Amino acid sequence: MKAVLAKLPHTAEHSFKVYEFIVPYYQTPWHFHPEYELVLVTKSRGKKIIGDHISDFEEGDLCLLGPNLPHTYHNNPEYFAADSELQAESIVIHFTAESLGNGFFQIPEMNLIRELLDKAALGLQITGTTGASVAEKLCKIITTSGVQRIILLLDILDEIAKSHDYHVLASAGMIGENTSDSVRLNTVFDFVMRNFKEKISLDDVANLVNMSDSAFCRYFYKRTQKTFFEFLNETRIGYSCRLLLDGTKSVSEIAYNSGFNNISHFNRQFRQIKGVTPTEYKKEMINRGTALDVSNRAVY
Repeated sequence: MKAVLAKLPHTAEHSFKVYEFIVPYYQTPWHFHPEYELVLVTKSRGKKIIGDHISDFEEGDLCLLGPNLPHTYHNNPEYFAADSELQAESIVIHFTAESLGNGFFQIPEMNLIRELLDKAALGLQITGTTGASVAEKLCKIITTSGVQRIILLLDILDEIAKSHDYHVLASAGMIGENTSDSVRLNTVFDFVMRNFKEKISLDDVANLVNMSDSAFCRYFYKRTQKTFFEFLNETRIGYSCRLLLDGTKSVSEIAYNSGFNNISHFNRQFRQIKGVTPTEYKKEMINRGTALDVSNRAVY
C-alpha cells in the first residue's frame, strides 16, 4: 500500500481542525499531509508506523508529527473480527505553520514552540507528566471554541516545548516519502499484523515484497534498526500480554495462540523483551492496577 497524500478538510469557521474519532478500528492508510498532527489515542491498542519507526500504541499514546511525515496506526487483529464490539477512539488536531497567521511562529515569543515544531519533523512521542497533562487539555479542546480554543492549543504546544518528556521517533530522510520503500514497509507491517499467529518464514515475507531473503534482511534492519524476527516476536509478545491480563488461558495456551510453536521459546522471548517471565508480568500488572485503583480513590 502506497503512502498517499491526504487532503484534509478545512473550514472558514476555524483556523485549525480538531477531530474526535470513535470507530470500530482505525481506517487511515499509510499516508502523509502538509499539516502538523497532534494525536492522542484515548481507546484501543495496536502498532503505529511513523516514518521508519515501529512501536506499540495503547490508551494514552500521544505523538506530535511534522508535515509530510508518513504514518499509520493499525489496530490489533481482534478489532477486525466480525463479532468484535471493540472501539478505537482518538483525538486529533491538524494545524499548519500559517494557521494562526503568516509568520506567527517566527515572532520571538514563539522561539521554544518553533524549535519544538522543527523537532516534530521526525515525529515526537510525548510521555510522562507532560503527556498526562496534555491529554487532559486535548479532552477539553474538543468543546472549546473561539479565542479560548487558540489559547489552549498554544498552551499545549508551550507545555511540550518547555518539557523534556518527549523523544524523536523516525530517522532522517523520511519526510515526504512516497516511494517503493514506504510501500514495502507497510506491506510487511500489514502482513505481520494479520498473520502473526501463523507460521511465517523469511521466504514468505521476502517474496511478498519481491526481494531475496538476504536483501530483505538488510533492508528491514536498515529501516527499523531491528531484525524481521525481532519485530515479529515483539508483535507476538505484545499480543500475549493482552491474553495474560485477560486471565482466561494458561501460559502454554497463550504461547500457542500468539504464534509460538513451543513454550520454552515463548518464555525465552518473553523474558528477553519484557525483562520478566509471563507469570511475573501478570502479577506485576495486577499489582500495579490495584495500586492505581487505591491511589485514585477519593478521600472524604
